[in-house]
Amino acid sequence: MFDLNNFPNSAFALAECKKQLEAEERIKSSKRVYEQKVANSELVKQLEKQNRSLQEQISLLKEESERQKQQLAHIAAKEAEDKKAFHRERIFNWISFGVATLLSVVALIVAIVK
Repeated sequence: MFDLNNFPNSAFALAECKKQLEAEERIKSSKRVYEQKVANSELVKQLEKQNRSLQEQISLLKEESERQKQQLAHIAAKEAEDKKAFHRERIFNWISFGVATLLSVVALIVAIVK
C-alpha cells in the first residue's frame, strides 16, 4: 500500500494515492477480464466438443436413415413381386380347379353312359 509519511505535500500524496488505487483497480479489472476469458475459453472448448459429438450423431443418423430408406425400397419391391406371384398362383389354382372339375364331370358322364 501507499505510505503517506513519505510525501510532505499532502495534495501530492493524495494524488499519488488516487493514482495507485486506480492502478490497482485496473489490475483487478484486467484480472477479472482475464478470468472471464479463461472461463469463456473453457466454455468454447466444451461447446466445440459437444458440437463435434452432435455432428457425429447427425452423420450416424443420416446413414441410418439412408439404410432404412434402402430397406424400405427393397421391401416395397419384394412386396410387389410377392403380389404378382400370389396373383399367378391364384390363377393357376383356379385353372387347376376348373380342369379337375371338368375331368370329374367327363368321367361321371362316361360312367353314366356306359
